[in-house]
Amino acid sequence: MTKPSLIHVCMSAMALIGASATVFAQSIITAADTSSRPTTFLSEAFRFSGELSAYGELNGITGAPRRRNPSTGRIFFRPTLTFLDAVTVSADLLLSTEGNSARQDINQLGLHPTWRWGRAHIGDYSDEISPYTVSGIPLRGGGVIINPGLFRFSALGGQARRAVSGGSESGSYKRYLMGASIGIGDDYASFVDLQFLRVRDDPASLADPNPLLSAYEYDSAGVSQSNPYATTPQENLVAGLRSRVVLFGRAVTWNIEANGSAYTRDMRVDEDTTDSVPRFVRSIFKPRLSSNADFMVATDMNLNVAPVNLRTGYKYIGPGYMSLGVGWMTNDQQELLIAPMVRIPSGNVMISWTRQNDNLLGQKLTTTVRHTTTGMVTMRPVGEWSSTVRVVHLTMTNNAPGDSARFGFRTLILGTNQQYAFGRGSFFRWVNLDYSYSGSLYDVPVRSDTRSTTHTAGVGTSIPLGEDVQLMPAANVSASVDRGTTNWSTVLTAQHRTFESRLSTTGSVMWSFDNQQANSLRVRLSSSLAVSAGLSVSASLTWNRYSSSSVLYPHFIEQTAYLMITQRM
Repeated sequence: MTKPSLIHVCMSAMALIGASATVFAQSIITAADTSSRPTTFLSEAFRFSGELSAYGELNGITGAPRRRNPSTGRIFFRPTLTFLDAVTVSADLLLSTEGNSARQDINQLGLHPTWRWGRAHIGDYSDEISPYTVSGIPLRGGGVIINPGLFRFSALGGQARRAVSGGSESGSYKRYLMGASIGIGDDYASFVDLQFLRVRDDPASLADPNPLLSAYEYDSAGVSQSNPYATTPQENLVAGLRSRVVLFGRAVTWNIEANGSAYTRDMRVDEDTTDSVPRFVRSIFKPRLSSNADFMVATDMNLNVAPVNLRTGYKYIGPGYMSLGVGWMTNDQQELLIAPMVRIPSGNVMISWTRQNDNLLGQKLTTTVRHTTTGMVTMRPVGEWSSTVRVVHLTMTNNAPGDSARFGFRTLILGTNQQYAFGRGSFFRWVNLDYSYSGSLYDVPVRSDTRSTTHTAGVGTSIPLGEDVQLMPAANVSASVDRGTTNWSTVLTAQHRTFESRLSTTGSVMWSFDNQQANSLRVRLSSSLAVSAGLSVSASLTWNRYSSSSVLYPHFIEQTAYLMITQRM
């Protein structure tokens, strides 16, 4: 008996997933359908809607290490119940075969009621208090944000991380977050809030590394894999103020946020017993020898008086400011922004200038200063012609003396995009042309190849073949003048629609290659079918072959197939 190919296995598995999901979805719809029942108060007061999806994927690769799971299955369920057009309760359910195989649990279950002046969360959710306190962090717990009249209040809390053993890249202690804000005003007008954040890891959620062992773990070849001491239990306290002032019918908008933070890098370090920390702070945050405190201020003002819009901003984030409630933030940064925009007939002109620097407290040997100037003109000279011209100039220098630590960098990018749309019946539906020039200069004493010049050009078009089929060929070339490298890529895409556009099929072939003996060929076929008003099925098959002069993986082939069934209610 011959071994079944990956495609046969994919289609068999996805067919099973699809059939199960369809039966499940149809049973829910049948139970919720009230179109054939007598109209009652309950049927008018409650409205049920939502979406149920099942997703299955198989992946195979030869010639290189596996980058993804060989098989993945997910179920999404997002029901919504509306009562008297006043209260809406939605839920998010995600079940995945990946489960806890990732750094954090992928499975999600959350309930989110909303009403005219507020919203709440139970279970898994993500919300925001402000960009520099709580923003973009997945939580498992509960929260409420209300704004009845002038009064404003929000409270968010829950588990932000689970305990994961490992080094600096993968390890984490169990982390809990609690944040709140209280104030007066309205998000769509002026307001002022006092805000607070408390984040704390559980030191007991991970066992301490064995001090008798090396600080690094090694694989069988003796290569360092991770540092088990790099993962530390942390603690964070943030308090501050956030405000917005709206004047002259929203012609002027002024935002400001100012916070102070206390942060402990390692809660296992001895407590700081000096008298430099106020007693009331010690009652909620225990300072240690690995603790530090700092502050941040961010403000911006927007002036909108036709035909001019002017945005200015200033940001100062101290090197010791830290909020563990924000997914990503760069500290030790000062920034000044000026960005005017002028509306012109059939378009607009935008300019922005930014100055950034680090080393705010003079603790480093050098200070890096970055200036960025951007300009863009977008216009429509005639109805069928859209034109964009863009300019970016960047300089970055430091004040180090004339040694190997000194560097200077500047780059100029010029680009344009032109698109012309032809009328119906033309051979081309539209044609798009794009060109960019990039020239850079590195002023580094230890380097000799300090210049870089690159030209990139691309063209694409759409060719209709009747009412239901169109071809979209495109080509792109990028040439580095100084290094003598050239990269080409071509892609041909065909799209077919039938059954009154309920069935859409797209096929594409992309070939890219360069003069350094690297090339790849990618073939993809995807299709989407609207079975009924609420039921849709989509599937895709992708085959990718890559070859290069690489010593490790000179040649590999990867195949991926997926099927997704969605039922809207």
